[in-house]
Amino acid sequence: MESNGAEISIQGIANKGDGVFVVKVNVPLDADKAEIHSNFRKEYDTQLKLIEEKYQAQLEAKDDVISVYREQNINLLDIIKYQAQRPLAVRNIRTEIHGNVNNSKVIAGDENKVN
Repeated sequence: MESNGAEISIQGIANKGDGVFVVKVNVPLDADKAEIHSNFRKEYDTQLKLIEEKYQAQLEAKDDVISVYREQNINLLDIIKYQAQRPLAVRNIRTEIHGNVNNSKVIAGDENKVN
């Protein structure tokens, strides 16, 4: 890392909790520490904002997908309700056979002939 031409190296990073991080850096003795802190903070805030925007876009895309699935489920429920309200069309085909049907060649239709 550099700040105004001064070489800066990270000595350590500690997480203090509640979103607080402490970054220890080695800087030259004549470096403007307040300026380094300010520059570091600006860069951190910029990068954090970019990451938040990325994740916000992903969340919005997920919400759009969920909305599409909900709409499809509503359409399927409407189809099921429509089908449930339709009367059933049942054809009852009944054939009566009279006589001896052994050795018969044809047993079908309205008239059956027994040989």
